[in-house]
Amino acid sequence: MLPKQKAGKLRLLINQFEQIMKIEFTTAQRSILRDKLKNYFEEYFDQKIGELKTTLLMDFLIEELGPAIYNQAIKDASGFIQQKLIDLEDEHYTPETPE
Repeated sequence: MLPKQKAGKLRLLINQFEQIMKIEFTTAQRSILRDKLKNYFEEYFDQKIGELKTTLLMDFLIEELGPAIYNQAIKDASGFIQQKLIDLEDEHYTPETPE
Protein backbone atom coordinates (compact mmCIF):
# COMPACT_ATOMS: atom_id res chain seq x y z
CA MET A 1 0.00 0.00 0.00
CA LEU A 2 1.32 3.43 -0.92
CA PRO A 3 1.89 6.07 1.80
CA LYS A 4 -0.99 8.21 0.48
CA GLN A 5 -3.31 5.22 0.63
CA LYS A 6 -2.20 4.42 4.18
CA ALA A 7 -2.73 8.03 5.23
CA GLY A 8 -6.20 8.02 3.65
CA LYS A 9 -7.13 4.78 5.39
CA LEU A 10 -5.82 6.09 8.71
CA ARG A 11 -7.82 9.32 8.32
CA LEU A 12 -10.95 7.26 7.59
CA LEU A 13 -10.42 5.21 10.77
CA ILE A 14 -9.88 8.38 12.81
CA ASN A 15 -13.08 9.90 11.41
CA GLN A 16 -15.02 6.74 12.28
CA PHE A 17 -13.61 6.77 15.83
CA GLU A 18 -14.50 10.45 16.25
CA GLN A 19 -18.07 9.76 15.16
CA ILE A 20 -18.36 6.90 17.65
CA MET A 21 -16.99 9.02 20.50
CA LYS A 22 -19.08 12.09 19.67
CA ILE A 23 -21.52 12.85 22.47
CA GLU A 24 -24.78 14.19 21.13
CA PHE A 25 -27.95 15.37 22.85
CA THR A 26 -31.43 16.03 21.55
CA THR A 27 -32.64 19.62 21.28
CA ALA A 28 -34.73 19.12 24.42
CA GLN A 29 -31.78 17.68 26.36
CA ARG A 30 -29.53 20.55 25.25
CA SER A 31 -32.15 23.04 26.40
CA ILE A 32 -32.36 21.43 29.84
CA LEU A 33 -28.56 21.32 30.17
CA ARG A 34 -28.29 24.94 29.06
CA ASP A 35 -30.85 26.00 31.66
CA LYS A 36 -29.05 24.07 34.38
CA LEU A 37 -25.74 25.70 33.45
CA LYS A 38 -27.30 29.18 33.46
CA ASN A 39 -28.91 28.51 36.85
CA TYR A 40 -25.60 27.24 38.24
CA PHE A 41 -23.83 30.44 37.24
CA GLU A 42 -26.57 32.55 38.76
CA GLU A 43 -26.63 30.58 42.02
CA TYR A 44 -22.93 30.03 42.64
CA PHE A 45 -21.30 32.96 40.86
CA ASP A 46 -24.14 35.48 41.14
CA GLN A 47 -23.68 36.08 37.44
CA LYS A 48 -26.15 35.91 34.59
CA ILE A 49 -24.79 34.60 31.33
CA GLY A 50 -26.49 34.81 27.96
CA GLU A 51 -27.56 32.04 25.62
CA LEU A 52 -24.47 32.29 23.41
CA LYS A 53 -21.98 32.09 26.28
CA THR A 54 -23.95 29.28 27.87
CA THR A 55 -24.05 27.31 24.64
CA LEU A 56 -20.35 27.82 23.94
CA LEU A 57 -19.41 26.80 27.49
CA MET A 58 -21.69 23.77 27.35
CA ASP A 59 -20.24 22.67 24.02
CA PHE A 60 -16.71 23.07 25.39
CA LEU A 61 -17.49 21.04 28.51
CA ILE A 62 -19.16 18.28 26.50
CA GLU A 63 -16.31 18.09 24.00
CA GLU A 64 -13.45 18.32 26.49
CA LEU A 65 -14.81 16.56 29.59
CA GLY A 66 -17.50 14.35 28.08
CA PRO A 67 -15.26 11.60 26.73
CA ALA A 68 -13.39 11.18 30.03
CA ILE A 69 -16.65 11.06 31.99
CA TYR A 70 -18.17 8.64 29.47
CA ASN A 71 -15.13 6.34 29.56
CA GLN A 72 -15.12 6.28 33.37
CA ALA A 73 -18.83 5.47 33.42
CA ILE A 74 -18.22 2.57 31.03
CA LYS A 75 -15.38 1.28 33.24
CA ASP A 76 -17.56 1.55 36.35
CA ALA A 77 -20.51 -0.20 34.69
CA SER A 78 -18.25 -2.93 33.30
CA GLY A 79 -16.71 -3.56 36.73
CA PHE A 80 -20.17 -3.68 38.32
CA ILE A 81 -21.45 -6.18 35.76
CA GLN A 82 -18.33 -8.34 36.05
CA GLN A 83 -18.73 -8.45 39.83
CA LYS A 84 -22.40 -9.42 39.49
CA LEU A 85 -21.42 -12.26 37.12
CA ILE A 86 -18.85 -13.51 39.64
CA ASP A 87 -21.46 -13.31 42.40
CA LEU A 88 -23.97 -15.18 40.23
CA GLU A 89 -21.44 -17.92 39.53
CA ASP A 90 -20.58 -18.26 43.23
CA GLU A 91 -24.21 -18.35 44.36
CA HIS A 92 -25.49 -20.81 41.77
CA TYR A 93 -22.53 -23.05 41.10
CA THR A 94 -23.34 -26.71 41.52
CA PRO A 95 -20.47 -29.17 41.40
CA GLU A 96 -20.95 -31.85 38.82
CA THR A 97 -20.82 -35.43 40.02
CA PRO A 98 -18.81 -37.86 37.96
CA GLU A 99 -20.78 -40.70 36.38
